[in-house]
Amino acid sequence: MKIARLVFVGIAYVLGNLVGFITFMLQTLMLSGNPVSFTATEALVIHVLYFVSTLLLICGVISTPSRAGYGVALLLFTAVFLFHIQVFDRRMFHAGYDPALIQLQLAPVLHLGFVLIVAFFMMILQWRRQRMVGKQNIELLANSQSS
Repeated sequence: MKIARLVFVGIAYVLGNLVGFITFMLQTLMLSGNPVSFTATEALVIHVLYFVSTLLLICGVISTPSRAGYGVALLLFTAVFLFHIQVFDRRMFHAGYDPALIQLQLAPVLHLGFVLIVAFFMMILQWRRQRMVGKQNIELLANSQSS
């Protein structure tokens, strides 16, 4: 059971990152400044692919068995999140660009931000669970020694 869970976590992380990377490349190609403008269908495909990537990554985060795994996931997702913030074109806010372009540029930042929040929340939950179990063990030990 433990091996199956670890395999599921690994597959979820790999597929989530792969779908996210492919989606980012498609988005970069779409917004690269080609004279051909993107259609609503292409933008919707980008958003659906980011959603699938986010869903896979969150499944991987929730299924991670240890606090160390959450820490590694937080570090990697934070690095990717900071990369996406650096790549984000801030000139779009001032130059009167189409709001659809801004929404398409913000998609990876928002999706990764959500994954970061879930990973941080799961890390805190795991820490509290381990702390409660530790307190219960200390109380049981104290009760057994006093009897």
